[in-house]
Amino acid sequence: MNPTTVIIIVANIEILIGSITFLANIVFLILGINAKPPNVFIFVMVAAMASFALGVGLRQFKRPAYQLLRYFAFAIFFSKCLILLGVLQLNGSLETTIPSSIKTMGSLIYHGTLLYLFSRPDFKKIVA
Repeated sequence: MNPTTVIIIVANIEILIGSITFLANIVFLILGINAKPPNVFIFVMVAAMASFALGVGLRQFKRPAYQLLRYFAFAIFFSKCLILLGVLQLNGSLETTIPSSIKTMGSLIYHGTLLYLFSRPDFKKIVA
């Protein structure tokens, strides 16, 4: 597949993830069914806004968005590996809607794919 098309697809996925996460948490808060403590809620909301902003920047082929997404993909991939190995444990505050095993595997696949694709020379040229 054409690298430009893949970057646009990834950008749209990031925008979608950020939007859905942000809106769902606002709705849960309004309905009084938010199970997250305030510090976790703020973290999730900031992460959702960052995901949305990275998607917008990536859609415009901005190099900083590309570099930040590569960095976050590495950090998330590495942390999920540590969770699977039992080195890190979450206290459950982030695991309120989707089971952690599904989120961990999905995250490993998605962020691992991003790391692979975004390290290829043909992708790097597009956002130079």
